[in-house]
Amino acid sequence: MNILLIISPYLPAQTPNTIRWTALIREFTNKGHKLYVLTTKLAGEENVSIDKNISTYRTGHHTLLDAFYNFTGKTERRNISSEKRRGNSGMFRRVLEKIVDNTWRRLYWPDGSVLFFKPGKKLARKLIKENEITHVISVGLPYTNHLIAQSLKKENKELIWLMDIQDPFSYSDIFRINNRALYKSKNLKSEESCFQLANKVVVTNQNAKTAYERLFDCSVGKTSVIPPIFAEIAYSQKTINEDEKIRIAFMGNFYENVRSPEAFLDFLSRIDLEDPAILSNYQFHFFGDHGHFVEQVFKRYPMLNDLVYLESYKARSELFEMVSRFDLLINFGNKTNYHLPSKLVDFLFLQKPVINISLLKDDLSNRFLKGRVELMTINLSETDYNENRNNFLDFISRRRRSNTVSLNAVSEYLPAKLAMDYIELLM
Repeated sequence: MNILLIISPYLPAQTPNTIRWTALIREFTNKGHKLYVLTTKLAGEENVSIDKNISTYRTGHHTLLDAFYNFTGKTERRNISSEKRRGNSGMFRRVLEKIVDNTWRRLYWPDGSVLFFKPGKKLARKLIKENEITHVISVGLPYTNHLIAQSLKKENKELIWLMDIQDPFSYSDIFRINNRALYKSKNLKSEESCFQLANKVVVTNQNAKTAYERLFDCSVGKTSVIPPIFAEIAYSQKTINEDEKIRIAFMGNFYENVRSPEAFLDFLSRIDLEDPAILSNYQFHFFGDHGHFVEQVFKRYPMLNDLVYLESYKARSELFEMVSRFDLLINFGNKTNYHLPSKLVDFLFLQKPVINISLLKDDLSNRFLKGRVELMTINLSETDYNENRNNFLDFISRRRRSNTVSLNAVSEYLPAKLAMDYIELLM
């Protein structure tokens, strides 16, 4: 197959989508398929690069902020590891984003990647014609990628189009995608038209599949579940620190209204207020690409400065190396029940005890991890504080210090297995 993959952003960004599809692309090419990657421009990267069976083409911009950075030549970006970029948001960016929030983001449709649509569609037409493309895979969010693929399918009914939905669009009313007050109806009609035209649709969990089947009759029979991937990684595994400190790591990003550390920080502050000695040997390290929202939340808890460390963004290999020294991991469930955090498969591999912070009864993270790792889930929105406190401290006190990883624990999430699932859908 000659496959056009529409994805934004792409390498060197390390988003869940790029990590997933970089691993899948290698499996596709190993099986003799040729991949053409259509993505957005990035300062410092060539607009055309060809490496054996993978050709990458860049045009348009992922966001308005990316367009500004591309024009000015700035290379440090969100989700790209850099020694210069510490993960925090500077005053200039905060002011710029405030202006954008009150103007551009109130009006654009379908999302902030609309600057990719016209140039992406134009270049995609050219690539299809010149390279005898037979299949198109669009990865969203951003939803703009699906609209590019839809336009190609309308023009060429023979194309096989697989719509890969890593994050739902029209019914995801908690994530900021566009101005729903203006576009709620348009969002639904547009995504339904994509479902009607796509040959196959993929989501990451059964809840997302069920939600689409209730929303769009046309999704029944063409929607499949392919779970998160464990992209195999080379890293230097370290021995756990042998001092008395108990180190707990979070890996990932927070999103306002979706996944916030605030309830947990409030929980820690209550324990600390009772008796500072209780948590005196604890350290909580939060690794991620932290913006202004996260920084402001942490600043509201100065009493936790000796317990909580807001770490800079790390490349995946470096992150695994650092986390291998830690005693426990912590996960924050989303306020939605149709998003399955991709990092959960990494937790299975690392095989460390996991503290899962939940705000829902039907928490997908709890369902996914239960019985697979040493797990404690505490619901900070419903369960009694004293019960949560006692369970939390007891679980940590009984931790087992181990840095033994398990590839067998993630065997069903390996790239070779998932790639075959995709290829079967495309045949």
